Amino acid sequence: MKEDLVQTWDECLGPKELPTCEAPTKTGLTYTGGTHFERNGQAKPVKENTRCYTIGNSYKGPTKIMAPCMGGKVTGDKYAEAI
Repeated sequence: MKEDLVQTWDECLGPKELPTCEAPTKTGLTYTGGTHFERNGQAKPVKENTRCYTIGNSYKGPTKIMAPCMGGKVTGDKYAEAI
């Protein structure tokens, strides 16, 4: 179990000597500082100049738009009075 925790640490934060308290900086194509996760080009912060990242799914709030469900659509004259 300890080996799993060390492996997870290395995958997310990087080897113990590499992570820094400062945000990573990019010079050319190379990142320095920060954590291994932050040095990934796909890591996008929630707000600019922060170190807060989403790592799960995100959901949009309700839009107050109403539309029929796909399975409830009707066609033809059979249900014309309902439309």
